[in-house]
Amino acid sequence: MSTRRSALLAGALAIGASLGLAACGSTTAAPSGSELVTQANQAAQAAGSVAIKIVATQSVNGTQQPAETLTSKISAPASLQSIRFPAGTPGNLDVMLIGSTAYVRSDATTLFKGLGLTKKGAKKYAGQWISIQQDDSPFSGIASTLTLEAQLKSFLPVGSNVTVGATKTLHGKKLIPLTGPASKSHVKGAGQTRLLIDPTTKLPAAGGVVKSASGQSVEVVARFSKWGKPVELTAPADAVPYSTATSG
Repeated sequence: MSTRRSALLAGALAIGASLGLAACGSTTAAPSGSELVTQANQAAQAAGSVAIKIVATQSVNGTQQPAETLTSKISAPASLQSIRFPAGTPGNLDVMLIGSTAYVRSDATTLFKGLGLTKKGAKKYAGQWISIQQDDSPFSGIASTLTLEAQLKSFLPVGSNVTVGATKTLHGKKLIPLTGPASKSHVKGAGQTRLLIDPTTKLPAAGGVVKSASGQSVEVVARFSKWGKPVELTAPADAVPYSTATSG
């Protein structure tokens, strides 16, 4: 073998060895907690739709008692949310958003205080669907709550101090828990939130918020399912226009 060929071969072997050592020595840093929160939010937005069940409890005389239950189906073209309170407590509410029209059904107290109906109109239309168009004053507030971003916000830890916990098994699935401060804009009082995500898809599977205010503790637990499945809703045929309900 000529001296030139030997030198070229030696150089090639040296380069190959250095590349091999570099590959063996290099490691990809595991994503931080805040990075995983961002990935979970991005995965959720990309999925476009989800079913959510949220159960809230609050401390009463030192024990946790049911406060409210929310069930939702959220997507861009159509969303549905139902809120239920313990028996005897006013405030039960059903809300649908289909395209550019919202539909609300509730009791007289909620229609009077939350939707701006007169006491007479609230009593008359209690339990009936009321249709709300884009140019009606309550529309923007209703529509803004029935989005993926709004529904997830309370369960996304904020800031850089997000802890990545050991893998947990929930409903037969292994999940990564992410724990950190709750968003102050969505959770009144001091609060911690935990989000459990799928290690492969990064989609949220469950979430929980523990908050305290005025000496009371409130726990909110959410379960996310049916990511990416279309939400199909049918508009109520007998809905009363908001303009009619407010003039009654």
